[in-house]
Amino acid sequence: MEEDGHEMSRVSAAAAVYRSTLDQHNQARTELHAAIRAALAAGLPIGQVATESGFDREHVRRIRDSS
Repeated sequence: MEEDGHEMSRVSAAAAVYRSTLDQHNQARTELHAAIRAALAAGLPIGQVATESGFDREHVRRIRDSS
């Protein structure tokens, strides 16, 4: 029984870390999308923004158009 409690603690701890990293990921994505929109609004070319962000041009366009 004690083994089961330890395993459940591991599950709970891993789930908490996972949720935390998801929150961090979502925040980072939101910040990146905002930076992409700002760069495009400032007149930077889509190709340059795509290269710098690591996304392809079509994805950058979708981000631009999703606001």
